[in-house]
Amino acid sequence: MSNRRTAATGILIVVALLAFLLRLGFAPEGLPYLHDWDEPLIASRALNILKTGDFNPHFFYYGSLLIYLNCAADVLYIGLIKLRLLHPDLPLSSVAAIRTFLDSGWEWTISHPDFYLWNRGLTALLGTGTVVAVYLLGAVLFNRWTGLIAASLLAVMPYHAAQSALATPNAPAAGFMVATVLFSALFLRAGRRRYFLLALVFSGLAFAAKYNAGIVVAGPLAARFRLRRENRRALRSYDWLLIPLLPLAVFLVTTPYAILDFPEFRDRVVFVSRSYLQDGHPGFTISPGWRHFWFQIQQLIGNVGWPTAAIAFLGFISLAGRPEGPAVLAAPIAYTLLMSFTKVSFHRNFIVWYPWTALLCAAGIDRIHRAALDLRERRRLRRSPLPALAGLLATALILSAAADALLKLRSSRAPETRSRAVDFVNRLPGPATVVIARELRLHPRDLARLSQPYRECALDQIISGYFGDRIIYLLPGALSWYPTDAASDREYLEQQRRYAPFRKALRPRGKIIHSVGFRRTSLNIMSINPAVVIAGGV
Repeated sequence: MSNRRTAATGILIVVALLAFLLRLGFAPEGLPYLHDWDEPLIASRALNILKTGDFNPHFFYYGSLLIYLNCAADVLYIGLIKLRLLHPDLPLSSVAAIRTFLDSGWEWTISHPDFYLWNRGLTALLGTGTVVAVYLLGAVLFNRWTGLIAASLLAVMPYHAAQSALATPNAPAAGFMVATVLFSALFLRAGRRRYFLLALVFSGLAFAAKYNAGIVVAGPLAARFRLRRENRRALRSYDWLLIPLLPLAVFLVTTPYAILDFPEFRDRVVFVSRSYLQDGHPGFTISPGWRHFWFQIQQLIGNVGWPTAAIAFLGFISLAGRPEGPAVLAAPIAYTLLMSFTKVSFHRNFIVWYPWTALLCAAGIDRIHRAALDLRERRRLRRSPLPALAGLLATALILSAAADALLKLRSSRAPETRSRAVDFVNRLPGPATVVIARELRLHPRDLARLSQPYRECALDQIISGYFGDRIIYLLPGALSWYPTDAASDREYLEQQRRYAPFRKALRPRGKIIHSVGFRRTSLNIMSINPAVVIAGGV
């Protein structure tokens, strides 16, 4: 038994290390440009605390836990710079040199991308913790090998790995939810009170990461109901008060300005609740109920594949049939019901499904293995390949997910189109002046790499200007915008109409030297790998 435990521990360490390295590999994606809408809401608020010393984040769409954790990571990064153990990607004389959207008004302003890299590294670490928690949950509910299969599968799930490399609260909240269910399961199995209290603490942390994750308190609540007649020594009459109060206390400790700045907190929570339950979100609004649930199931199947999803369904049936099954499944079922009855279809809100899919898939494989053993016993077969098929099935699913993850990792590591455009310009013979459309929003790190003198101009200035022999232009391939209000939309449409014929006339006149990418440049939100046209000459 000791040898098996040592082997399982050794394998888990390797799996956790590989999971962390994979998530860390996704972390540089896009930098120095941001490709996720929500990252500045966390990371830039953390940087603003660092700059101003004001611990009020002035932002309550989420709890403040991840903002403070990212601020701690920023402090560590600056400390290592001061100790000369690290060198910043751009000069950093003091924290006052850091610029965020709170300085520029542009939400995706990121003056020093390495701060975001460290914040993403923190999320990768928390995502790796989820892998370990899934192993422990599988070991508690089934056995160590089922836990290892679950951990290995989650370690290489591409969607979970990519989401665990963003400075957003989604993957950490999912990890805290899994930890809550883990301690609830330990409470059910061992009947020890400390597990009940830890489950409540982690449900509070989940609540402080994302408000909707707070419903995971259904886990310890269901465990308390399950044990109310079986193990009275572990229970207290005041437990019913602890179930709401302890998570709330953890939430308030990690989000203190929910009280200290209550009017702002109240207004933001009401706004977010109304968006999810009543108004929806532009471009991501869906009918609540079955339609929303089925849409998310399709997204999940598209990301993990039909075989994994089908075996996970078998594992769900297997777990639900166990005595502790309903209590263990209470939290994920409650969360699924809550989110399915909202009107916003962001799949990232369902990222907690991925740890559960990994666990339930491993449970399904365990059920297949046990069925194969039972069949061999009934038919009195000394040698049968059937039990080994379960191991081969697990290996095939893990390797398939790993191959998909490596393909997506390779794609994410490609330089951003604007960085590639700068690389191309640097290879052109000089001397020349580089004129850059301001709408491309080239990052200072890329501008600093230009080997030729440059200036940035608005597109309207470029359209009304002229081309010269020694001028190279960096222009958007095409324009788009995110709908806001009627007046702004009309302005953006007019700008698009002015630019379209100018852009179309470049190729016949032989002015296009090269182009990179194919996506449109947004005029009012972040652009993800926008097409960049390199033009010049007459």
